[in-house]
Amino acid sequence: MKVAVIGAGPSGLFTLKYLLTAHQYLGVEKIEARLFESEGGVGGTFLARTYEDAELVSSKQLTTFSDFRPKDDDPDF
Repeated sequence: MKVAVIGAGPSGLFTLKYLLTAHQYLGVEKIEARLFESEGGVGGTFLARTYEDAELVSSKQLTTFSDFRPKDDDPDF
């Protein structure tokens, strides 16, 4: 099965990870998934939007997968 995931925000990244590992846990065929993002980086709202009088809190420590930790020299976002 081929799947397109649109957007590299939190939901898109989680969906991509789930699809790529589904065969390990659900006994299904491997899923070929491709992520599409219109911005220059990942993060969705955390990367591309600003809100007046509001603050979005995110960082590589707060929003990481437990089995895919960032390296110490990876930039914060």
